[in-house]
Amino acid sequence: MSSIPNDIHFEKVAAIAAARAHAHAAAESRMRRGKRLVITGFVIAIVGVIGYCVACLSAGVNQNLGTTFLENPALLVGPTLGFIGVGTLIWLVGSVLFLMGSMDDDPEREIY
Repeated sequence: MSSIPNDIHFEKVAAIAAARAHAHAAAESRMRRGKRLVITGFVIAIVGVIGYCVACLSAGVNQNLGTTFLENPALLVGPTLGFIGVGTLIWLVGSVLFLMGSMDDDPEREIY
């Protein structure tokens, strides 16, 4: 028996193992990035909700501020709903990244 075919087989096995390790590392990186984006999006959306509540409650307490918001609701609606929307969008992107990373994280999966 020649040692050449065994060396070629060993190189193929080593290349497959390296590809699996690289795919596993990339998937874990995507999962970490997705988790950070989910938490960041959650915090941004909560800040928007709190801002919206504070603005609505303060408009009820102060008559001048309340009439200002009733006459021009864009002062209230735009920034706070924008914050909520951006936070939700960031959360959604983070969720998709995390799920894609978790699907690709299986080290026993065959790489073709």
